[in-house]
Amino acid sequence: MHGKSDKLVPFWMGEKLFNMANEPKYSFFYDSPIEPDMNNFSSKFCGCFFSSSSLLVGTVLTTSALLFSLAKIFSSRIIDGVRPTASPFLVPVVLPNNGAGAASPINTIIKEIEKACVNVGFFQITGHGINLKEIKKTCEVGNKFFNLPVKTKRKLAPKKWNKKNKNLYRGYFPNDVNGKEGLDIGDLKVTKKYSSNINNQYIEHLNLSLCFNKNSIDILNKYFDNIYRLSETLFKSVIKLNKKNPDISSAAFSRLKTLSTLRFNYYPNQTKPVEVSKQDGVALGCETHVDSGVFTVLYQDRKGGLQVQNRKNKKWYDVPFNQKALVVNTGGALEFLSKGKFKATNHRVLWNKSKRLSVPFFFEPSYDFKMNLSFLNENKSEKNGEIYEKFLKKSLKKFIEYQR
Repeated sequence: MHGKSDKLVPFWMGEKLFNMANEPKYSFFYDSPIEPDMNNFSSKFCGCFFSSSSLLVGTVLTTSALLFSLAKIFSSRIIDGVRPTASPFLVPVVLPNNGAGAASPINTIIKEIEKACVNVGFFQITGHGINLKEIKKTCEVGNKFFNLPVKTKRKLAPKKWNKKNKNLYRGYFPNDVNGKEGLDIGDLKVTKKYSSNINNQYIEHLNLSLCFNKNSIDILNKYFDNIYRLSETLFKSVIKLNKKNPDISSAAFSRLKTLSTLRFNYYPNQTKPVEVSKQDGVALGCETHVDSGVFTVLYQDRKGGLQVQNRKNKKWYDVPFNQKALVVNTGGALEFLSKGKFKATNHRVLWNKSKRLSVPFFFEPSYDFKMNLSFLNENKSEKNGEIYEKFLKKSLKKFIEYQR
């Protein structure tokens, strides 16, 4: 809400905040400094839900009618699974420049990443080098796939859902698993011959041509390359923070051995939530969890729904949509390798009746990388340790879609 004649806070500021806020949202801009009819306001807005990033700015209205209206709007009852968060909890935005177009020193950016990983476990990064048009094309490819007949989509399903297939780890999973549909894609550079020779259940060749044309496969391949490169840069930043040579990342990540996965999460018109949070009674479209890998790099659409748990007060807060940003969070593998310095943070997705798509990329080491605590923390890395394949297998047990 903002009065256009506000002399203290310029109206353009309120309008700009509204434009930046998450959907769904509603504005209440009035021309006159005289108080509006709050009874009419109440009847218009009650029963709707507000984006948690909506802000009250400008003229302060102190009538009892206003207080009554706001009490109704921000009631604790669940409305489509969404209700406002309790207080400001910022997921930091790591900027590659100082706002004036000049590049920030690399050490400053690395320090910002460190601070975000230690304090929150989540951050948003802009200037990541991936064109917005490319991201949108990738999302369009995903949406087209989920609009295909179920019979066609199941051609890419793991053996659990399609007995004719040999793939066990990646592929399509239907929405009867946990209320959402998904498609997991590995490195597209892995050929059928290479997959057969390496003989590892996680290094699979997925025949995407069964559901995608060449142009769509090229788009997916390009996005995988770019998001992998970005993730690798982030990991090298973490290595540098630990005063080690960033080149050691090659010991942990090999493109043809990586378990990194590009996923499309498609939330259809869900008639009921996957579960209701025992903590605060909120309806969820995706259960509370932490990710397994090193980093997860996510693109979420305008409908949002992603929430992060504050480690200190255990309350939940929205990650606001930022068209120019990708959302990054730390995973269990990085928490292990950093001796708990960078903690994997609980997150969840709110239930929403409308269709939506999210595209996370799980950046994970090579299947045979030995997970040892000296890798990031000591002058010399030990050669012993559990291989990442076994580490991942234990982590995936809590995810329904991976119980295959």
